[in-house]
Amino acid sequence: HGARSYIALTLFLIFVFLSTLTLMNMLIGVLCEVVSAVSVQEKDTAAINGLKDTVLAALKKYDSDGNKMISQHELNEVLQNDDAAEIIEALDIDHGHLMDMQSMMYSKRSEISMDE
Repeated sequence: HGARSYIALTLFLIFVFLSTLTLMNMLIGVLCEVVSAVSVQEKDTAAINGLKDTVLAALKKYDSDGNKMISQHELNEVLQNDDAAEIIEALDIDHGHLMDMQSMMYSKRSEISMDE
């Protein structure tokens, strides 16, 4: 009976070790997933803030009538600005898609608030 007890104890300890190892790997996987998601969110937030800081500053600079509304002509001037072009390129924004969005935004109104 003594030999069977040692075999059973050994098998039980191996089971506990493998269970613990599996649980630890699962927790590490969850932790990595959370860190990855937070990283993506922080990157997006930084990109949006960078875009707001540079393009909004350019929009205000090119707001020729000072009404805090941007016309399509004023937006085109901003898009031709080198600083804004660098930011747009750095954010991997498709210039063609941006132009399509611009025509869609101005299809129903002539000016858009800079807050939108």
